[in-house]
Amino acid sequence: DGTITASDISASEVKNLKSGRKNLIINGGFDVWQRGTSFPWLSSANNYGYTADRWYVNGNLDTFTVSDVLDDGVKFDIHSSNGSTRLIQYIEDWKHLSGKTVTISFDVKTNNSASLATQYENGKWQYTLKTTFTTSTAWQRVEITDTLPNLTGLLAVGIWSDVATTIYLRNVQLELGSVATDFEHRSYGEELALCQRYYQDSGTQAYSAYLQQYHQSYKIAEVTFTGQMRASPDMTAAFAGTSSDPAIYGVGNRNVFWYFADPVTSTSSPKVTTWTADAEL
Repeated sequence: DGTITASDISASEVKNLKSGRKNLIINGGFDVWQRGTSFPWLSSANNYGYTADRWYVNGNLDTFTVSDVLDDGVKFDIHSSNGSTRLIQYIEDWKHLSGKTVTISFDVKTNNSASLATQYENGKWQYTLKTTFTTSTAWQRVEITDTLPNLTGLLAVGIWSDVATTIYLRNVQLELGSVATDFEHRSYGEELALCQRYYQDSGTQAYSAYLQQYHQSYKIAEVTFTGQMRASPDMTAAFAGTSSDPAIYGVGNRNVFWYFADPVTSTSSPKVTTWTADAEL
């Protein structure tokens, strides 16, 4: 008769309907690994950095490794338990989440029955809303709803551990509201484009920038980024065919220029061979 009942509204098919992009996490399926898939530098205590795209790790006195696990997301292997180890993501558009109810959901398993936690940062290193949960050796879907405080700085959310364990994590989703809907699967191309707004490098593009004559006393090389980056990135680069590293002439969120004083001859072709562009939060 066209009547909508409470049971109709609570049906899973209805709860999973949301317009637009609902997942505030980028690379929640751990599909994009522009920086590589293993990180030996994490094996020393109190180390930190980005691993899978958009995912930042930090071990306070712990030693750990992070690696890709094909279709099973990420493997987070914590070897010691001298402090807290975390795998988190910073949320760029955090201001509209202030005071809002949000739900984080994810698939997780460990090699033992470990007690882990989700936790938020309200501004870097300012922790809040810690919620513990117990894992097992079988995959389980964890859903946790919180009301965020009034946010005063950059928001981050992630998984924390105070124990030595091996964590397998996949399909991480953060969304507005008190209901955890099905994980939002995006194509690899779309996920990569979202990640490249924050980081990209020559390894993903197999690109070498050769010089062009820009002025009678120097030459210039340009790299055009794939899409527009979040902000003017921090650059690293390697060069070939030059007696000294060139200086950056200018960098923006769409491209970067270097200028060289080396002459271009029939036997010497100075060029930019590899580079990274980092505009992470």
